[in-house]
Amino acid sequence: MVSELYSLGITFSEMRILIYLYEQRGDTCTQEALASHLEIDRSNIGRAVHKLEGKGYIWRVKDDMDTRVSHIAVAVAGKQIESKIMTAYAQTSAYLHQYLSNTELRTLAADLKKVAAGSQKQRG
Repeated sequence: MVSELYSLGITFSEMRILIYLYEQRGDTCTQEALASHLEIDRSNIGRAVHKLEGKGYIWRVKDDMDTRVSHIAVAVAGKQIESKIMTAYAQTSAYLHQYLSNTELRTLAADLKKVAAGSQKQRG
């Protein structure tokens, strides 16, 4: 499961971004929307988007009206790995559910968000 991601050069965070973009079914979204939906700091989203773009899995284009805004979508190479990404996600989810209930998984996610937020505050 994780080895499948590594063989593609994809981190878990990058997988989450790709899955969100797959759910958009061809529509673009902004970095702000990604950060908000995935509850990840915008700077971390920016780095991950940059890496995914460099790998050819996504593309982004500046907004015509506001050049501070980028529209992001899955590129052809990203569509070609969709089934592998979704399989890795399903396997990871199944693995976690072997050991944790839905309630425990929600608690774990909330606790990890607190740790991440604390880490962001320390970095300034």
